[in-house]
Amino acid sequence: MCRREKFFRVAAAIFYLLAIFLLLVILGLECFFDTLTFEQICFHITYAKEIMTLKGEYITVFSVSIALFLLGAGVLYWLLKKLGTCVFACGSLLFFTIVFLWGSLKYDFFSYIQGQFEYSDFYEKNYYQPKLKDFAVNASSKNVVILFLESIETGYGDGLLKNLSSLNRSMGKHYQIYGSNWTTAGMVTALCGVPLDVDVAYNQYDNRYEFLPNLICLPDILKYLKYDNYFIYGGSSQFGGVDAFLRRHGFAKDKIFDFDYFHRQYGKIFGNTWGYPDSLFFDLLKQKLLKLQKNKNRFFILSETVNTHYPYGYLEEKCLPKYHDWRDVVMCSDKQVADFVNWFYQHNLDENTILLIVSDHLSMDDEIAEMLASQKAERNLLNVLIANEKTKQRRFSSLDIMPTIIEAADISSKSSRLGLGVSLFDGSQQTLIEKYGLDKLNEELQKNSLVYESFL
Repeated sequence: MCRREKFFRVAAAIFYLLAIFLLLVILGLECFFDTLTFEQICFHITYAKEIMTLKGEYITVFSVSIALFLLGAGVLYWLLKKLGTCVFACGSLLFFTIVFLWGSLKYDFFSYIQGQFEYSDFYEKNYYQPKLKDFAVNASSKNVVILFLESIETGYGDGLLKNLSSLNRSMGKHYQIYGSNWTTAGMVTALCGVPLDVDVAYNQYDNRYEFLPNLICLPDILKYLKYDNYFIYGGSSQFGGVDAFLRRHGFAKDKIFDFDYFHRQYGKIFGNTWGYPDSLFFDLLKQKLLKLQKNKNRFFILSETVNTHYPYGYLEEKCLPKYHDWRDVVMCSDKQVADFVNWFYQHNLDENTILLIVSDHLSMDDEIAEMLASQKAERNLLNVLIANEKTKQRRFSSLDIMPTIIEAADISSKSSRLGLGVSLFDGSQQTLIEKYGLDKLNEELQKNSLVYESFL
């Protein structure tokens, strides 16, 4: 065999193995997720350590994928023996091309590449830079509690969310935008007034102390105003780099209560593959609230549920099943959150504390997506704001959460605009959803921005 022929056979073998690898990755993601973006995949690759936290069905899929890859390698050896160089090379290249195009179209890879070369002045036109000196507390300024709900959306309807729906404290239609469709991204968008844009040197997010270092977010403002910031979550804050974001933006290490804290308190008790049951989470949240109410300092608690995390979620023993599928978990979470709200009122916390209950992102579960599509349900994020005043029904996104919280907590600010958002109490200012519409807004947010690069 001449050197040239040997080179082509090796190159063809590499394309063949890459095609198998990409195919298995795509099929593996298909098992659990309905919608993913290339940006989201890139971001989580940064935190490769997350693979070590996967359990249950994820491990099964991972193990099967390795077995299939090894089987494909065995088939490769057989093909190299049986086929001529030309036939094998053409077949391998065609196989790789088909898989690559399928994955690229599915995860919008070409839009990602296009965004790397396209800049926009959208931020220059719409971004309002928060400055710490522009904020001040008043005698009536309130404490702040934000409760993110994992993968909850309004499309579940009153049947599954009857308790939360009956609260009648929604601020309107809450749309999910580009760069906010996973937990870390949803959190950053709500707290900082900008989406989590992975198009710009995404690997910088891997630095545990430099997560968007030049961006001023809600917890930065509250820390400047002498609020005590706490984070409570039954899962691991290391997943998705949440801990890196928290540590950089106003949360001390000893005020982060996550999986490690629950593990020290309760030992190896798992709810689902993602953390400790929400019943334990709510117990801790209540304890912290009662304790902090006795202190003179104002406080901010950022928290999130975990039971409704895919796949299937975790149904606690005290919750009676009705459907014997994921819907039972949603109904149980609905009751748990509503019970917490009732407790919140019973202890008169609403007198000096505002409470925002909001989805972190839409569900990524393919089964849920298919059901909602069949029902033609509009997919929006759930939002409940318990404050002295109610906003009018608006069309908005998580970009508008930060300025809305500032005004709801009666914190003085020089502008009702912060970041790319606007306070929903200010009827004279349009949200970007109202101004541009969802499609146009997403199109602009996908482009590079010199302003966004300055946050890094």
